[in-house]
Amino acid sequence: MDITLQPIGIFRGQQKERYQVTRQGGLIEGLTGAIELFPGNNFEQALEGVDGFGHVWVIYQFHRNKKWKPKVFPPRGNSKQGVFSTRSPHRPNFIGLSRVKLIDVKGLVLMIEDHDLIDGTPILDIKPYINYCDGVPSQRQGWLDDLEEIQNFEISWSQKAQDQAAFLLNESVDIKSAIRPRLSTNPFPRKSNRIKKLGESEYVVAYKSWRILYEVQIDLLEVRVHEIQSGYQELNEVSSDRWGDVDTHRRFIDQFEFPGTPIATPNRTQRSFRGDLRWESRSE
Repeated sequence: MDITLQPIGIFRGQQKERYQVTRQGGLIEGLTGAIELFPGNNFEQALEGVDGFGHVWVIYQFHRNKKWKPKVFPPRGNSKQGVFSTRSPHRPNFIGLSRVKLIDVKGLVLMIEDHDLIDGTPILDIKPYINYCDGVPSQRQGWLDDLEEIQNFEISWSQKAQDQAAFLLNESVDIKSAIRPRLSTNPFPRKSNRIKKLGESEYVVAYKSWRILYEVQIDLLEVRVHEIQSGYQELNEVSSDRWGDVDTHRRFIDQFEFPGTPIATPNRTQRSFRGDLRWESRSE
């Protein structure tokens, strides 16, 4: 039996890479995006009444996945689980389901919030979230019953990190938005999250060719971002410009770094950055 699915639209958002979004929609509030439905299919009529709902279910395709796995390592927990007992994208038919907050409907565009989608995701269907049948609390949560309740970390930025992030934002590099989903939900090293431990409570997270150094205050549930560094060890020896940002790195280093500044690369031991730091109040 063959089943053919045709996308009804596409998702558009700032998050271009999988590690830029949360592992589950709703864990981090404020991530916005738009579902653009394709014209010429009478979807204008199909959308009638949708704007009256506060949340909708979005059914979509994990288009970046090429193969499925019967057992996966979920972002929470310390052991592999059967893929059907997780929300992993490594599924036989690569179909995803997310509950998102509906902000507005304009023509064929649905503005949504609190999502976990990446830019370019093919949309397969949209259904309303209905309280009386969807909002059913379960007494059994399988292997999740053995885990602690999710607690998000708040993020604070040193003045230096604030200035560096502002500089990069003017260069069209939004560091804060890029790392917020990862550091807010789980700032510790996991498989494929590009986080490395540097010291007792010190870590570095990679975003493209940038390295962000931070401390974790577990008792306060706080992540303290200390500074941003270039991920290039020697700019003069860069043979390729994968991200198209070598010139941005040169301007950044001229502005903030001095010759000999250590680079926080995964294969080098980074210096400790404890000291007299001035932190902004929990701003993002």
